[in-house]
Amino acid sequence: MSTGWKIGLTIIAAFLLVMMLGAGACFYYFSQLGNQVKEDQRAAERLGETADEAACLQEAMTRAEGKNAISGTASATVFLATCLQKSRPSRGFCDGVPDRNDREGVRIWVESKCKELGKGSGITCGAMMSAVVSHCQNRGSDPAPSPTAKPEESTNKERKK
Repeated sequence: MSTGWKIGLTIIAAFLLVMMLGAGACFYYFSQLGNQVKEDQRAAERLGETADEAACLQEAMTRAEGKNAISGTASATVFLATCLQKSRPSRGFCDGVPDRNDREGVRIWVESKCKELGKGSGITCGAMMSAVVSHCQNRGSDPAPSPTAKPEESTNKERKK
């Protein structure tokens, strides 16, 4: 075998080794990320059982701080979505949230909310606010009863019918 072939095969073998190591590192990273997301999901369920929507959002924002973009966004968004499903409604939490089909309205609302929360235009805040939009669409309008409504009046009206 000539020297050229040996060099070529060595380069190919080194390239394949680097590719295998890269694939292994990616597999390890994403499996760790998956474990972290599952752990965050369990914590979100526990918090959501005792907290309201606003507390879920605050905790998700706190958890996202100091994490890199990929892991921070994934774990914070899953945490928030899970917590919101289990939590009590917060009065006014969904006020002003646009319909998720209004892409421009959602974009403007997300930018405004992230700026209001002091998070700028980061990808993590945008993903979490998108989870809020989805949650608010799924739960409908603010379910908290009006402070002026008297439950017995509506019940009496129904009985008369």
